[in-house]
Amino acid sequence: MQPLKPGEVYNVIIAGMGGETIAQILSYDWEKAGSFTCFVFQPMSRPGFLRKVLAHQGWEIRDERLVWQNRRFFAMIKVVPGNIPYRLTPLETEAGPILLRQDDPLVQAYRQWLQKKYQRLRKSLLGSKTSPNNELLAETEEKLRELEVYLR
Repeated sequence: MQPLKPGEVYNVIIAGMGGETIAQILSYDWEKAGSFTCFVFQPMSRPGFLRKVLAHQGWEIRDERLVWQNRRFFAMIKVVPGNIPYRLTPLETEAGPILLRQDDPLVQAYRQWLQKKYQRLRKSLLGSKTSPNNELLAETEEKLRELEVYLR
């Protein structure tokens, strides 16, 4: 975005890189980034990191879509700049606040995949020969409880 002047374009698409890299690109100049009307992000990894940064900056997640490709789920996130920070639950951060509420067979499969992932993590933490990471265990159990609401 460095070559762009503030307000020069309406929509910006940043795709094909990790959520941390996308957040880093935005952090070079939040003021300039905020002068554009709409963003579409497609993080290849760590979408939760990006969502957390966006919430901290007050950028509103307006829409999310899910794609299944090469045996992986990928999120596409539509965002508009804002300035009122908000909090996402750990599950909303990782899974996507809008994706959690969508009624779509692919999203349902995603929620089931997340449930299995958290169940495996909980089992691994409980079965650890060393003392379990109680904070991670509590967060994982909370994600499982919250996810139950969205599973049908």
